[in-house]
Amino acid sequence: MNQEDTNQKDFLTLAEAADYIRSSIDSLRGEVANRRVPFISRPNGPIFARSSLKKFLLSKENQPYPEEPSKDAASESRTTLLKRLVDHSGLIPDYKNKYVNLRTHRGRGRGRGRVLAQFHQNPCGVHLAIPEGSDDEAVPQSPLQPVDIEELSGYSIGPEKSWLNGDGKRGTYRKAIAFHIPDSIGDDSDAWAHIMALIEYAKK
Repeated sequence: MNQEDTNQKDFLTLAEAADYIRSSIDSLRGEVANRRVPFISRPNGPIFARSSLKKFLLSKENQPYPEEPSKDAASESRTTLLKRLVDHSGLIPDYKNKYVNLRTHRGRGRGRGRVLAQFHQNPCGVHLAIPEGSDDEAVPQSPLQPVDIEELSGYSIGPEKSWLNGDGKRGTYRKAIAFHIPDSIGDDSDAWAHIMALIEYAKK
């Protein structure tokens, strides 16, 4: 029987089913014996619903892997996110190599404004660090993922380690807290509201 004739039938014999799915009769018989293919038992041998065979074949279909964004695209996404975060903060950015200080006002040397928070670069987004937030019940509740300060990109830099640890050497006396802001945040208004609540806490 040719394929066109097979496609007109709702139920197929073993030979017809093997032809329909482009398999040998022996191979399909083995699949039936191991119950690896849908079939209906009949006195004269198994028969197969063509619609069930089609669903069975489609369930085995290999799907293409999702295309990963290029490193340049991912970097551009983080840069855009960082800029939006800085703009929304209402604070003065002081850009460093691995992080951004958010200051109260512009200035030089001792005239620079106090650092109220930091944004640290991360391969999957940006980390927000807030000084002296550890064990403070006034910190707003947030669904953002907490991050250990040791994981922050700027933590290894001497002065920042002291500032984050709150050891008193850089004007902080309690350990900082940090949260992960993912690249995928987009325009999620709830997520932005939580971010801004944390930044407003840092301003107090």
